[in-house]
Amino acid sequence: DPPDVQLLRTLERVLGVLVENRDLTVILLRQAVGLDPEFDQKLQEFYGRVREIIVVSLDIGMELGLVRPLNAPLAAACILGSVKEVLGDIVLADVIPEDLSEAARSILDFNLPGVMT
Repeated sequence: DPPDVQLLRTLERVLGVLVENRDLTVILLRQAVGLDPEFDQKLQEFYGRVREIIVVSLDIGMELGLVRPLNAPLAAACILGSVKEVLGDIVLADVIPEDLSEAARSILDFNLPGVMT
């Protein structure tokens, strides 16, 4: 499949897992900063790993000529922030669409033009 189709399928699966595990998603999105320093550290490390995965993907995309030259860490933070915001609307507001592909497509429609060549 073309890269955009692969991204869509991956994002659909990720959204599906997070919606199916609502309690975990609520914990991931509602950072109880300051209540438990050890948990705060683990959550920070989790988001750091997610950002790094996005950075590596962007770097590979730049090497392949699919992604325009950009500051990959900054772009990764923007992408992660948009995904977290959409998840917040879906999961925290309990407005789960029947078809998560619409949410996944919206996330990609927003993010891809900012990074693609």
